[in-house]
Amino acid sequence: MAKSRGATEDLVRIWSWGPYSTLKEKRRRKLWNEILTASIQHPSADLHSHIIIERMNALYASEPPFSASERHSEISNTITSNLPSAACYELIFEREASLLATTTPTTPTKAAFERSSKLILELVSERWRKVPGQSIDASVCYASLLIKAGDGKGAKDMIDRTRTMLDGEEREILDRRWTDVLNGRLRVLDVVNTKKMPKSEALSRDQSTSESSQATSHIAQGLGQGP
Repeated sequence: MAKSRGATEDLVRIWSWGPYSTLKEKRRRKLWNEILTASIQHPSADLHSHIIIERMNALYASEPPFSASERHSEISNTITSNLPSAACYELIFEREASLLATTTPTTPTKAAFERSSKLILELVSERWRKVPGQSIDASVCYASLLIKAGDGKGAKDMIDRTRTMLDGEEREILDRRWTDVLNGRLRVLDVVNTKKMPKSEALSRDQSTSESSQATSHIAQGLGQGP
């Protein structure tokens, strides 16, 4: 497994050398698009998704930094023209959430949220939700940010919409995690981190909060007035 991972990392470095070697932005973007298209045909099953992640890393590391509108354009083009994995959506979400968290010294206001990352996060969360097995993580992460931005109604609508698409067991998981968010026990990106835990640890964490799952509907009823 380690050998395979190392081989993929070597391939990513080789394939992404071109964009990193040029200082001309138009040429760099063209190279990224060409590489992403070509990597779909490569026999390595992981190369394409890793190249997308590398492209997103380069986007957020760019100097001078891209504006929110520029990021939205680049991200939209990349994720709609290629085949991103759940890890790619997680990365974008983490980066945008981090940018949002530093928009103001305190909790971001609704206006700042809408000016900066809202369109990007909406786009990414909707695409992320469609990846098999990812609807809970994507929905809770995005709804958590809506709560922070003061949009309680939007958060409740997102969770309610997701619940209608889940079966009984999945609904219980959604309810537990959302209750944790509302009670302050689960931060915005802890959903992703929980998913990355060893399975036994993640299950233990979910089970430890099962006693509060019944509170979800009662707490959520007040979200229309904001947190």
